[in-house]
Amino acid sequence: MAFMANGAAGVVDVSGNVTSGTAYLSGCGDKCKSKQSDPWESIPKFVMSPGGVGLVAVVAVIGLLALLLVLWRVHVNNKKAFGPFWSVVQLVIQGHNQASQLNQRDADSNYRRALLKLCRIALNKDDQGCSVNLAALEVDKLLSEYNGAAPLAARLSFALPSDVMEPGMKVLAATFAEAGLGCVVQELTVAKVSEGSAAATAGIRAGDKLITINGKEPNELPFETLQAQLSSPGCATFNRDDREESKVFVCSRCATANSVSSSISTFRCCSCQATTLTWDFVVGPCDLDATMNKTRLCSRKQQQVWPENGYPQYQGFSWESSELSSAIRHSLGIGQACDPPEDCKHHKQTGATCGVAAVNNLITNCSLPSIDAEYMLRLSKALGEAETAIREGEQAVEEAGEQQNVADLYSDSDGGHFDVQTLQIAFDEAGFHMSYVPVHKQQVPDKLLDGSSGQDDIVGFVLHLRNPLNPKRDHWFVLRRHGSKRAQYLIQDSLFEKVFDVTRVEARDLILYSPPGSVFSVSRKPSS
Repeated sequence: MAFMANGAAGVVDVSGNVTSGTAYLSGCGDKCKSKQSDPWESIPKFVMSPGGVGLVAVVAVIGLLALLLVLWRVHVNNKKAFGPFWSVVQLVIQGHNQASQLNQRDADSNYRRALLKLCRIALNKDDQGCSVNLAALEVDKLLSEYNGAAPLAARLSFALPSDVMEPGMKVLAATFAEAGLGCVVQELTVAKVSEGSAAATAGIRAGDKLITINGKEPNELPFETLQAQLSSPGCATFNRDDREESKVFVCSRCATANSVSSSISTFRCCSCQATTLTWDFVVGPCDLDATMNKTRLCSRKQQQVWPENGYPQYQGFSWESSELSSAIRHSLGIGQACDPPEDCKHHKQTGATCGVAAVNNLITNCSLPSIDAEYMLRLSKALGEAETAIREGEQAVEEAGEQQNVADLYSDSDGGHFDVQTLQIAFDEAGFHMSYVPVHKQQVPDKLLDGSSGQDDIVGFVLHLRNPLNPKRDHWFVLRRHGSKRAQYLIQDSLFEKVFDVTRVEARDLILYSPPGSVFSVSRKPSS
């Protein structure tokens, strides 16, 4: 039943309820219906009104204040993390930015300012009769303290020239993906490098000599095999003979000899990757450019932290005449060498048994008995026999384009150089699980160090240090947390009688910046 009352039309069902209807003003008809507008149409009018403009301004100010608050918190957190070294870290990063813009002169100046901000007190002790040897030791001590708190990209060291070591050929390493290396190699010599290729990125140039391809000597490979490997994923190393223009500088942080151009002032250490300044550049005179405009020159002098004449009394110092040459340094340049704590069991390797020592340096510190090389050799032999059975009795396989004995895949004939599968079985039989740390977990090393990465009861990490020139010289060592009351992080490397006490920052950076596939976590198996 339809009805209309006071401008409302609808339908009433048999029970008397209105089931549908349309409301309209009496006498307006369809004209009034068309005046019903979309509520969004009123927003522009509101925004343009004085009240709307004020509201938008308030929202914008609040957003800007929130952004400034976030930036301030980031600044405060960084300053808190690096403490008194915050200004030094800033200078080093600024130097990196200038170097990336090919402004090496200003970059070197900032590196020197950063180092002398840390060490000028040690260098100024000459008034107290400080010798050059003592000054170098004091500078090294201050840099060690700084490097223990600074991120990898901001770490600093100095280098002393060697009076004994002769510069060698420069070694360049290149890693390449599916596109291949991107250069033409003729008779093991680079003839041409493609622009934008992996070879160009690695700094390879025409005239460089190919010395290894995927860990093998290229002169042992057939021509077709060599070309196939250069066109597929892999790694290669090259030699460059520039010895006449080079000089050997020894890095104070890792005691590694670097063969670099004798004309440069700074370089990146090939082992510890620290930004390294030559000693004579550190203590040399100020070299402000007289051609600078007066404003910039005054600004630079205000920022300068070294005397214009430098420290001539410290110049002409060499590695062999310094006491630094007798100090124990790790090749990675991290940690301070110290005697093992009383409750720490440390194992050295005999021959090429670093894998055995790595296993022992973890399990014996969990109150388990040690294993020996014969035990590991039996494990690797069993793996080789299983591999042979899978391959239906074949005693040789093709690896990196070469035929190789199956038994040598897991250890060498001298009972050393144990591979990862042998270590994993050794840990498994001792009640532990050794697992590869994927890249996405390496990116959050704090969770791994704190044991909050989903892997319960991590007792330590085994790291694989690869040698690009000779895989037989690859090396295993251990990073672990020692002690419960005062936790400290130790590197236990079987090449040394001492252990290395590393800071939390150094431990996390070691995991974070290690190459993919080189970090393994070791955790206890859950009790059944």
